[in-house]
Amino acid sequence: MLPILRSRVQAAILATALLNPDEWFSLSQLARRVRCSVTAVHKEIRPLLEMHVLVDRADGAMRLFQAATASPLVAPLTELMLQTYGVPEVVRAELSRVRGVHRAVVGGPWRQRRSGTPGEFPDVVQVTLTSTGAVDRDALDRAVRRIEYRLRRPVSLRGVADPAPVGRDLSRQVPPGPAVPRQRRRAVAAPEPAAPTAAFRPAQALIADLLASGRLELAPTTAVDSRTLFAFADRHLQAAETTEAAFPDAAFWLIAEAVALVGRALLRVQGLAPGPTADDARTCAQVLTAQFGDRFVHVERLRRRARTLHHAGNHVTTAEAAAALRTARALLASAVDDATRATPYVGAPETPS
Repeated sequence: MLPILRSRVQAAILATALLNPDEWFSLSQLARRVRCSVTAVHKEIRPLLEMHVLVDRADGAMRLFQAATASPLVAPLTELMLQTYGVPEVVRAELSRVRGVHRAVVGGPWRQRRSGTPGEFPDVVQVTLTSTGAVDRDALDRAVRRIEYRLRRPVSLRGVADPAPVGRDLSRQVPPGPAVPRQRRRAVAAPEPAAPTAAFRPAQALIADLLASGRLELAPTTAVDSRTLFAFADRHLQAAETTEAAFPDAAFWLIAEAVALVGRALLRVQGLAPGPTADDARTCAQVLTAQFGDRFVHVERLRRRARTLHHAGNHVTTAEAAAALRTARALLASAVDDATRATPYVGAPETPS
């Protein structure tokens, strides 16, 4: 399917890392995701590090690997992988949180092209589902719409009665139940409130504009990632509390980074992330202010103030650092609460004709 890459293992490694840019992977984790030996992953990952497509770091005796998002090669490679080897990665990421879905198998022409059978590039993604319980139909519909948006291709969804012997296991210990029938496409509103309010519609339109311009992009809707980012933000603020009195400049930097992590976490729970060429703080502030209120302007304001500390003679006072810390604590608490009500972004509401 992608002959410019030296092997299918390398292509699968790229798809896994580039389509999950916030995650660090060990060799064994990549081997499980790619379904090959650790030795094969180690062999294929070395040239990707040399090309600065991936970066690595030590975590005790283990090495971890992540997409090198600062590299100019990563953005075009990510788009290439998204449309080829990244198809099952996108399907897995979006359907893994749908209650009742047991397995999702990508088949049809796409599977034939990946196995090496020549033919035209697939224009439809065929996905067969098996279920082991009552399926959350609204969540399934949102997931399908997000897959279509990310892959820019329609999804043909099918269900079968019994679990298939192959495919990705996407749930854990879900009670048995009926299969998933083919879904009728319909607009789905967020559960709280039942329909988008008049105040929320401008935020939907803003998100659509930012997606179109590349300043925002769809990302896997991973609750675990959001909780991790919130936890990192809290640790930054704890460190700022211990240095605030003696080193207010250092404390302010930690506070600004914590608030940026809060913004990214609240976007991530909606399946959104700043684009590779976007100003993270400004993009987060724009979207979150439109969605949740003016308190999120501090995401950009604190980052902008922190950047002035690069210049000679610019400092913050202890009082300014203390005020910023109180603001960041309140913003973190508010964002954690907002995250419980946020739902994955599935597109701007249609304008009535």
